Formats: sequence, structure tokens, C-alpha cells
Amino acid sequence: MEFLIGIIIVGIILLLVSMFFKKKYYRKVDQLESWKVDMMNNQSILHELSKVKSLKMTGQTEQLFEKWRRQWEDIVAVELPEVEEMLFDAENRIDRFLFHKANAIFTSIEEILNQAEDKVEKIKEELDELVGSEEQNRREMEELSVGFHECKKKLLTQRHQFGPAVVLLEERLADIETNFQAYDEKTNNGDYLEAREIVLNLMKEYDEISSLMETIPSLLQICKQELPQQLKELKDGYYSMSDQGFFLEHLELEGKIISLEKNLIEWQEEVGQLQIDAVHEHVEKAKDEINELYDLLEEEVHGRHYFIQNKEKLKRKLLFIKG
Repeated sequence: MEFLIGIIIVGIILLLVSMFFKKKYYRKVDQLESWKVDMMNNQSILHELSKVKSLKMTGQTEQLFEKWRRQWEDIVAVELPEVEEMLFDAENRIDRFLFHKANAIFTSIEEILNQAEDKVEKIKEELDELVGSEEQNRREMEELSVGFHECKKKLLTQRHQFGPAVVLLEERLADIETNFQAYDEKTNNGDYLEAREIVLNLMKEYDEISSLMETIPSLLQICKQELPQQLKELKDGYYSMSDQGFFLEHLELEGKIISLEKNLIEWQEEVGQLQIDAVHEHVEKAKDEINELYDLLEEEVHGRHYFIQNKEKLKRKLLFIKG
């Protein structure tokens, strides 16, 4: 009798334990079912897809939309229904207390849902990029339009400051107008991503041409006024010292000055070709060379001053050497 009671008690305990585990596994089924339903009813991606669908689309944009639509339909029509069947199968295993087999099914379901979730996030990111591109393009193009208008106005009203560079600057601004037209065409045709590439190129072009128009006037002033004035002063100083009896032929200053004057003309032509970095480098080297020439003249002045102060002493030394 006691043995029978013991068996009954053990049986009751096993049943209670089994029921506990069944509830635990059913909760897991509910969690996975909720995850699946949330993904299927993802309103954000449905909203974004409908927003993009309302846009006029052709070319690359249309191809992308079709790709996103197929991926989403595949998730909803194939992958999530497969999860539903697997959950039903897991419930059957739980009812038969085959918990280890139910666990294996859960693992497979989680893998499918995780992969589907990654696809959904990727679709959302690309959708956001597309919708954001259309909005961002419009905003940035308005700013670029104002910026390029200012560049054209400056080139027109301050034309003399740009010297030989005017021609190429006008050509670049004309090319930019063509890009504006290309942007309008791409946008009107719904090629928003290709339009985005045009915007990015225009932003780069604007930065470059703004920098050129900021730099060229000051660089031309250096080549046409500042350095020529320094060379004139250097030349005047050279001739003045020569008239005072300084022996300066060994310095070859005249030839160096003439060479620099020719270079200044060539550098202005390089500015006209928009070779700004090269001219900057030439100008800095010219400044260093002019400073060196001034230093040489200064050394000659110091040398003569030393000679005058020590002339008698030097004479005595020479007489002493002659014996």
C-alpha cells in the first residue's frame, strides 16, 4: 500500500513538474508569436514604403523600391508563415513533453526572426536614406543656388581683381549651371539617388570655387604689386650701394632680380590657369630669395663698416707680413 502511495506521489510530482515546464515552453511560444506578429505589422516600414511609393520614381530609385518591396513581401509571405508552422510544430512537441525537440525548433525560429529583423532594419535604413536624400537635396540645393549666385555676382562686379583667371572661372560657373539643370532633370524623373550624387559634386565644386575666388585677388596683388615693389626697392638699394663704391658684382643680384621679375609674369599666367597651389609655392620661395638678397647686401654694409673701423690695424698687419 505504501509502495502504491509512493508511486502516486512521484507521479503527481512528475506531472506537476511537466506542467511547469509546459507552461514555461508555452510562454516561449507566446514570446516568439508576439515577435512574429510585431514584425508582420511593422507600421514604420509600411509607412516608409508608402511614402516612397508616392514619389515619382524611375531608374535607380525605382529599382531600389522594387527590391525593397520584394524583400518585404518575401518576409511577410514566406518567412513569417514558415515561423507560424514551426511554432505549431513546437506546440505539438510540448504537448508530448518533447521539450528538447521544442528547444531545437525555438533556436531555428529565433535564427529566422533575427535574420528577418536584420533585413527589415536594412530596408528601413535604405528607405530613410532615399527619403532623406530627396528632402536634403532640396534644402542643400537652395543653399548652393544662393552661394553660386554670389560667386557670379562677385565675378561680375569685381572682375578686375581676378585678372587672367576670369575666363576659367566663368567656364566653371557655366558648367555648374549645367549641373543644376541635370539635378532638376534627375529630380523630376524621380532619380533621387543620382540627384544626390550631383548635389555632392556641386558642394565640392562650390567649396573649390569659393576658395579660388577668395585666394586669387590677394595672390595676384602679391605678384603684381607686393613682390615687384620689393624687387624695385632691392634694385634701388643695389644701385645706390654701387654708386657709393661697393663692389657687388660677385653677388649677381641684377641677374637674380631680372629672373624673379620674369617669373612674376609667368606666375600670373599660372593663376589664370587656376594653378593656385603651384603659385603659392613659387611666391613663398620668391619671398625667401628676396630676403636672402637683402641679407647679402646687409653683409656687404657690415663688411665695409668693419673694414673702415679696422683699416689702420689691417695696414700694420700687412706691413708686418711684408717685413
